Amino acid sequence: MNLLFWTFFPDEGLVLLVALAGLILILGFREAAMGLLGTVVLFALLGPVIESLVAGLDPFWQFVILAALGLAIIHALILLIIGRDTASHLAALLLHDLIILPFRLLSRLLFGGGVGRRGH
Repeated sequence: MNLLFWTFFPDEGLVLLVALAGLILILGFREAAMGLLGTVVLFALLGPVIESLVAGLDPFWQFVILAALGLAIIHALILLIIGRDTASHLAALLLHDLIILPFRLLSRLLFGGGVGRRGH
């Protein structure tokens, strides 16, 4: 959820997060307030640097970064909806299918059927 929050949070809202960190500090949660304040400062300082670095890349690499960010957002949503253990199991199954895919395609080309044909 943390990645999903920072992905869609506007730069103008950083002032509100600093005020929220102050309120949390007043309530006595010092570690949480300092963590939030540190994240806000890091986000404010690294945002323009990362933006200029990404703007200087080739369009192909920008697409790769965008695709990776999209997958990270999808993963964060899955974590939010179904939980950590189920999401890691889902990721393992998807990775297994991705690794097996070239061998299944090669098997279908060579043998006309396929290894692991289910339901036939």
